[in-house]
Amino acid sequence: MENPPVEKKPSQHHLAHQRTKFDEERTLLANERTMLSYIRTGLAFIGAGLIIFKFFTDGFAKVVAYALSVLGVLFFVIGIGAYPSRNKRIRNIRYRLQHMMFR
Repeated sequence: MENPPVEKKPSQHHLAHQRTKFDEERTLLANERTMLSYIRTGLAFIGAGLIIFKFFTDGFAKVVAYALSVLGVLFFVIGIGAYPSRNKRIRNIRYRLQHMMFR
């Protein structure tokens, strides 16, 4: 009678490495989603400002329209400006963890 093939279980080290790799990818993707949400919010504020500017003629509406547009540009710039620094921090943490874990 032939013995059934024995399944080789992955080592704990391999499983930990795989989990860590997926966590890093999720973190990088979350950073991208955050940047895109800042851009989306900025564009929505700019669009609202332009609509208010176009359809309302009184002075207060113009001030609100300018304020929304400026706020939209601010969101847009923050989203695009913060992305590279956060991405660099995430990659630095990943580099340090890899060198700490596998020594």
